[in-house]
Amino acid sequence: MIVTLATHTGKQPLFSVAERRSHIEAATKSMSRVEVGECRGLLVNFAKEQGAVAIVRGVRAVSDFEYEFQMALTNRKLAESITTVS
Repeated sequence: MIVTLATHTGKQPLFSVAERRSHIEAATKSMSRVEVGECRGLLVNFAKEQGAVAIVRGVRAVSDFEYEFQMALTNRKLAESITTVS
């Protein structure tokens, strides 16, 4: 499993990429099959490069569902072999 840090230049996150990477690495250090990756472009392209078969995205609120549904449809058009799960 690859936990992916996606960067978006238009957003101002609370933690820097380095800080987020550090937090994720600390939280997953006992999980030998988990690695941390960084994505600067489309997540679906990163997933293809890594040979992934699925993208798992979190939905924080019901209002996120429509956006995530559209994202899953777009990802399917860009990479039919990768399933997006929200």
